[in-house]
Amino acid sequence: MQLHLHDLQHNASELRNQLQQLKKLQLQNQETVRNMLKRTETEISVRVTDTVRRQEDPLQRQRAMVEEERLKYLNEEELITQQLK
Repeated sequence: MQLHLHDLQHNASELRNQLQQLKKLQLQNQETVRNMLKRTETEISVRVTDTVRRQEDPLQRQRAMVEEERLKYLNEEELITQQLK
């Protein structure tokens, strides 16, 4: 009976240790995810700012419009070519 009680106490102690390790890992993972989110947020913010800045530049805006038109015509050309086949 004493041996069984000792085994149960040992198992409970092991489970407590495992739980503490899991909690520690969870906190580390949360911190890692938090840091990754901050980094991603910063990167997105920089990209949005750059995009807005480029769109505010009249020359860049005109280039973007010309490129958009070019792609539109290339797409139309492809459609017409396919229809003629």
